[in-house]
Amino acid sequence: STSVSGGLAPYTYAWSGLNNFTASTASVSNLSPGAYTLEVTDANGCMESFDYTITEPALELAGLGDTVWFDEDGDGVQDPGEGGVPHVVVKLKIKKEDGTYDVIAETVTDENGKYKFENLEPGVTYSVLFDLPT
Repeated sequence: STSVSGGLAPYTYAWSGLNNFTASTASVSNLSPGAYTLEVTDANGCMESFDYTITEPALELAGLGDTVWFDEDGDGVQDPGEGGVPHVVVKLKIKKEDGTYDVIAETVTDENGKYKFENLEPGVTYSVLFDLPT
């Protein structure tokens, strides 16, 4: 919303910006990120110009992690007594456009078998690869 003081009413408004956007109202909404200019002209023809930049909101990053454990009964569920495995190398892979994967990070499980990768971009396809100790 625009609030004008000074000059002689009535005022005219001329917005311009990204993708040939134009508007002639005091308020605009739902703007895409980019550069915009507002020109306000009063009844005497006096004009003032204002530049605005709309930016994307900060991307909320994600994390991925869990526990590596020895599945004694082979049921895929960590049951009581099936403890975490320490010192397992965990590689984080990202899917490329051609369908193949690249390793982008690596960590080692802690003494309880826990691992975590942080600051990951949401919406990206990741996978993990476990290199078990010998």
